[in-house]
Order: sequence, then C-alpha cells, then structure tokens
Amino acid sequence: MPKYDVIVVGLGPAGAIAAYELSRQGFRVLAIERSALPMQKACGGALSVRAANLIPFDLGDQIEQVIQGVRFTFRGSDPFIVESTEPIAYTTTRDRFDHFMVLKAQKQGAVILDETEVTDWVQEGREVTVRSVLERWRCRYLILADGMSGLLRRIGERGDEVWIGVESEIPLPEPKRAGESLVQIDLGSAPSGFGWLLPKKDHQTVGIAGSERKVRSAGDLYGEFIESQGILKEASGQQVHMYRQVALSHRVPLHEGNALWAGDAAGLIDPFSGEGLYSALLTGLIAAEVISNNILEQKEGLAAYTARILAETAEEFHAARRFARLLHRWPETSYRFVESHKWVAELYFEILQGRARYDHVWPIVRKEWLHFAWRHWLRPTDAGVVPISRNPLVSFWKKGSALLFQNDTIARYLQDRRAH
Repeated sequence: MPKYDVIVVGLGPAGAIAAYELSRQGFRVLAIERSALPMQKACGGALSVRAANLIPFDLGDQIEQVIQGVRFTFRGSDPFIVESTEPIAYTTTRDRFDHFMVLKAQKQGAVILDETEVTDWVQEGREVTVRSVLERWRCRYLILADGMSGLLRRIGERGDEVWIGVESEIPLPEPKRAGESLVQIDLGSAPSGFGWLLPKKDHQTVGIAGSERKVRSAGDLYGEFIESQGILKEASGQQVHMYRQVALSHRVPLHEGNALWAGDAAGLIDPFSGEGLYSALLTGLIAAEVISNNILEQKEGLAAYTARILAETAEEFHAARRFARLLHRWPETSYRFVESHKWVAELYFEILQGRARYDHVWPIVRKEWLHFAWRHWLRPTDAGVVPISRNPLVSFWKKGSALLFQNDTIARYLQDRRAH
C-alpha cells in the first residue's frame, strides 16, 4: 500500500495551495481529484486583492480583468457607480485558474491523480487509510478539500445560511469589451440575495443567488434578472449552472483525528458576499503550516488548525452575517443608503483589499444605516403625511441621535482610514 506524508482530497484552490506548500517543503504529497483536470466549476471567479495577496507566486496571465469599482443597480434600474483608485479584485476563469494552481503543486513534486473518487477514510492508530473503489493509500495526515458537495464532508450541514444560485458565462456585448473594470451588483433581484455581472476578457459571469428558504424558483429569478439587464440575446444557448452553498456553524470542529477540512468543505463561505476563494486559500495555507509543524515536531494533534481558523474567521463571519441580514432584509433601503453614503462601499473595498475587517466597520455602518433608515422610512409620501421637520418625533431624534450614532467617532474613523 503506497504511503505518503499527506494526502489531499480535492484540487480546488484550498487543496492545490496546501499541496503546493507541503510539496515545496519536501513532504511526500498525493493530491486526488474526482473530476478530470482541468475541471469545470460554477463560480464567478472574483479574486479579491486580499485573496490574491495570499498566493505565493505570480499569477501571470490568469487575471482577466482588474476590478476597481462597482456599478450598483436596484432590480435592473437606477444605477450609480463607486470606484476605487486601486484594484479591489481580479476576475479569473476558474477552470484555468484552478488548473494553474494544480500545475504549480505538481511542479513542486506533488503526485496528482485525477478522475479518482475517494470513497472513505479511516483513522488507524497514528495514520490514516484512504480508499477509492480500486485503490488504497496510507498517510500521516489527510486534508479534505473536496468542496461543498464532497462525499467526505462528514461534519454535516449545521449552518443557518443556505444559498441557492444560478450562474452562466455569457459573451460580453461589443460596447463593453474594452476597458471594463466594474462589477455590477443588483440588489432586490433575489430574496435575501442579489444578482451580479463579473467581466472577463471576452465574456461575463452572470448570476443570482438568494436564501434557499425564500427562493421558489431560482431559474425563474435568473431569467428575470438577465432580462432586466438587457442580455437575453447574448444569454441564449449558454449553459446554466445551479449551485448550493451551506455556511457551517463555527461550533463544528474542523478536524477529526489526523484529518481536517478546508475551503468549501469546511463551510467557510463569506456570509455577506457568498465568496469562498479567500477562505479556501487561507485554510489551505494554515492547514499546510499546522501539518508541517506537527510532522517536524513529531506531534499528532490538529486542534491548532481549528483554533487558528476560528481565530481568523469567527468574529469576522459573525459581523459579515449581520451585514448580510441588514442588507437583504431591507434591500431598497440599503440601496438608497449606499447611494447616499458611498463611503460605505469604500469601506467594503478596504475589506476586499485586506486593510479593514467586517467586525471593525460593522458598528459604524450599523449606526449610520439606522440613522438613515429612520429618516428614509418617515419621509412623507403624500400630502396627508406630516413632514418630518414638523413631526414631534424630531426633537426626540435630534437629542438622541448624536449619542446613538456617534457622528464624531464616525468622522474620525473615516479620516483615519483615508489617511492610511
């Protein structure tokens, strides 16, 4: 029975970066993928700057577009744009990008085995036996990175966010092909979700996603979305992919014996954006570091992996989840809020760039959102409504708003962030 230091199951970004790092350090690594390489994957392929900064090698020609802003719309209309002076993300084509990562691992010495589905694994003493239908291997440590729907995702679906989505690759209309540097985000196009258009070199990834509990027909929502964007002609005949995302509770351990879960298999999906590439790369790198430390120091525990992932993501995801609930519960109010407070989008750009965190900016944005929503909801809509300026609630509001929303603190925070 062949024996390795580490076996990696699944060769998306989490598995590939872990295989790369462990092979680079001289460990014997077997990386197994159930699909034929290069493999197709339903994913927008938006790589935030903070995610790209985790990759320890040059991406070369994998970048299709440099994104420096967002065009916001509400149900296909009333657009406004917020731009950054620096890149906030890059778009890639996932089949090429993932295969590029795999080849990097292979060049470092990892043994790559595709079209092989792992059916089971068993802890036996200080080693792990991994099985497929026809073969068996042994290893000291096992990384399970076989994705959201992986067979080996034993930790179960215990999360409270389940998203369902539809996505397709659609040719770019001719006028948009040159110099497109904006992602389009459409609020209100899906219950507790949104729609998007991500530009690539000669096409765009178009999709919608929303809460599985509230979406009656994802296909119908997708059809309405592409119609609202005026791209029915370009979308005709293009293959459509449906997918499901489950964000797991942080109360679930991310290791068991000498095996650990990474990337989508660990349920580490950004609750606000639905993006998983950053967490995939982060968990893959931390998995490689923890396993390397265990082997070199002759330790056998992976509790450090779960502890480090929770330290990196627990508070961050908790705040991101609160952002998502605020945005998705009142999409029109949130749309108007961002339209009149463009600095909120700029703060999100800083999160994508790795210079801010959800848990740092959430208290500020929440207070400003409540302040805005109060005024927005009480705005008179007809002649029979008393204008807010003459409403008795105003005196109460003016007395308490400065304390409640800490406007001076907000101003100082924004000034400090821009200074850096």
